[in-house]
This record gives sequence, structure tokens and C-alpha cells, in this order.
Amino acid sequence: MNKKDLRVDIAIIGAGVSGLSCGYFLKKMRIDNFLILDANPKPNTSKGPGFFSREVWDNYTRAHHNHDPAKAKILWNFHSQGFSDLVEYLENQKITYRLGKRVRLLTSEHEVKEATIAVRLLKENGFESELIGNRQESQHSAGLLDASTLADSLSAAISGKIKNYNALSITTGSQVTIATEEHNIRCELCVLACDWEIAKLLPELEEAIIPISDQWNLIENLNDAAAVDPNLYSANHGYYFAVQQNQGAWALGGARFLRHLAGIGVYHYKPDERISKHLKEAFEKIASLRLGRELNSTPMIEASSCDDLPIIGPILGNSRLLLATAYNKTGLSTGFYAGHCLAELIASGRCEKLPEIFSPKRFQGF
Repeated sequence: MNKKDLRVDIAIIGAGVSGLSCGYFLKKMRIDNFLILDANPKPNTSKGPGFFSREVWDNYTRAHHNHDPAKAKILWNFHSQGFSDLVEYLENQKITYRLGKRVRLLTSEHEVKEATIAVRLLKENGFESELIGNRQESQHSAGLLDASTLADSLSAAISGKIKNYNALSITTGSQVTIATEEHNIRCELCVLACDWEIAKLLPELEEAIIPISDQWNLIENLNDAAAVDPNLYSANHGYYFAVQQNQGAWALGGARFLRHLAGIGVYHYKPDERISKHLKEAFEKIASLRLGRELNSTPMIEASSCDDLPIIGPILGNSRLLLATAYNKTGLSTGFYAGHCLAELIASGRCEKLPEIFSPKRFQGF
């Protein structure tokens, strides 16, 4: 079949929050010759439970240990800025959201000791956190919104720019060529914001970008409290999470350690009944929730980097390709901010808000 040539200045692969945010801010900066490509009519952005966090999902002590104190602070600052950037957009667009605490439920003496160190390190670096009994709490550090409403709002702002095209391959030279079933799309710059599928288009990054399968369940709420709990809960070092969606239901997620290989490197996934049962039992015990029947179970797959840092920026040796992925469960806020940063980088050639430690160039040996 003869494919049609299509030419644009910028192609964005992926219509999740990063891709949509990048397109939104490009248009706001008066850059209009771009397209967003996504074969999935409902990307991950619209499937999630809708929480966003000012903090990195993992423990501060782990980032402090795995990297170094300076990098841990940079990582936390970036997530905090992303949280504020998203809230500002929600306020401007009059999108309903709620704010609450980020709460770690500590279930062992070991976790309490670790959280004590984490709180001290956070405060030393200018971040707010408190240890209250068996809970580590951070005020105004979590939010909840309808993820599909955010996606619809961003899509409406760039109406006509989103095409239902499936990117099959990418070649680079004097320009970038993206092959789809019907088109060869030629562009000057390509932003890959398609999460774990980036590694399918750029196989050299397969060891750096790792797919991880997970799920969240919507469970009937039988608690008597009149008000909706506004907080975002995590437990077992982030392997569980819970947020009350509305008066009638809680969203519970995680427990991927029950999956084969803990869901790591898995490209095909589906809800697991063992996990659904386990999550309900775990939160009834950990958080003293009264839960009823399962209302829905949603499988998800996300990208993680091999070093647990986001991957944002141009790749080594080819500045025509820019990546945005690996947000470790904070994709709504961090992904939104990543798209904003890449749009600024494209528009002005620089973005001081984007830390060098997130650059894909760190994978040059792969």
C-alpha cells in the first residue's frame, strides 16, 4: 500500500497527560504545527483512579540512599512543582478536585524506624512531614480528580490536533519519520510520551524503560462517616494504595507482588482475582475500613526506569527525539509538568525547570 506523506514540525506520540500537556503548552506558546498520535482511544490517563501527589511515591530514605542527598532533594522538588503546576491548571480551568494529606500507614516497627529517619531528612531539606503514631503524614500533598475530565479539558484546548494513528516505527536522519499504517509522518522533532511503549519504538532503551503491570479495584464503602475521606493512603512501602473515590466507594490498588515476577517486564495483563481479594482484606486490617462488594477492577501498565528516576528530555546523540515517561504512580501531576517542561524546551531551546538528572542521556551505555 502506498502511504501518504504527512509533514508537521512536531509529532507527539501518546495522548496521555504528558502528550496532551505538551501539546497544550506548545499551543499556548504559539507553536501550532504539531500533531498528537495515539491509536488507543482511551489512554492510561483516563483509566487511573485520579490521584496526584506532591511527593515521590517511594520513601524519601530510598531516594536518599539510592542516589544521593542532592538528587533526592531535586526529585522531591520536581514532584512538588508538578503538583502546583497541575493545581494551577485545574483552578484556571475550573475543574473540580480535592486536596488532602499524603499518609503512609506504617505496619511494622521497621517501617516506623525508617519513617522516623525519612521525616528528619525531609525537614532538613525544607519539606513538610510529620510522624503521628503509626502514620507518616504530609499536609496538602495529595489530590484527587476525575482523570478523564482532565484529559477532555486538555484535548478540547488542542482540538483537531489528536489523530488516531498507531506509530509502528521511527527512523531518524535529517528529519524524523514515523511510520503508521497509512502515513509516513515527517517532522523536525518527535516527543515520545507513550509510556512503556517507547521501548518498542526505541529497542535500545528496553533495559532502561521497564513495563510494570498493576491494578486498582473499586470497592463498596460500608463506613458510616458522612464526609468523604480526602487523603491518599499508601502502605507496605508503597505496594498498596487507597483513596476514597466518593461516598460510596474506595479505590484500592497495588499488591503486584502477587503477580508473576511482581508484574515486572509484563506486557500483557488482566485483573487478578487473588489481588482483588487480598487488597480488600489488607485494607480492612491496615486501615480498619468496612468494605463491601467489588464494583470494578481495572488493570493498568506503567513504565518505570531502571534507576527509579523519571526520564524526561532529549536522547543522547539525537536531540530530535525527546522522551517523557517513568513517573512511578505520579503521572497525573509529574506527567503534566513533564509535558510543560518539554514544550518550554522546544519553544526556547532551554528549560531551567527540567533537572539534568532526568535526562535520557544517562543511559548512553545501553
